[in-house]
Amino acid sequence: MEQEEFTDFVISKLLSSFSDFDKHIQLKDDKTADIEYSSKRGKLKLFINTRNKELTVGFSAGQSQFGWHVHMGMYGAETPEEMAETAVMLIKEILNDKKRIVFTSYLGYFLIEDEDELEDYIYDGEKLELHNWSEL
Repeated sequence: MEQEEFTDFVISKLLSSFSDFDKHIQLKDDKTADIEYSSKRGKLKLFINTRNKELTVGFSAGQSQFGWHVHMGMYGAETPEEMAETAVMLIKEILNDKKRIVFTSYLGYFLIEDEDELEDYIYDGEKLELHNWSEL
């Protein structure tokens, strides 16, 4: 599957679950797409891209394009179909406040699978907060 076909396929799958994304898609000359979807308060953006025939979901805040991000392959997704399904599930969990978003003053915003591991992310003088998407 070529890059353009991958991008078209993935974007159509995302739009079937998240119609609001339509006005946030940026198609690139290299046949990839970026989606930047801001939280209601504008503190964080959900950032999705299709670069290198991979589907990547992450957060951007401030000037960085990607702060934290994850490739759908890291969840075991190998095919475009699996990547799209995995991304839809992850994005639904984030947008519906089923996944807590961690913020540390050192690392920025990110997701963690097990909140019991949060202490691993606290450094001296670290500020750590847990948020739901709807709070940002």
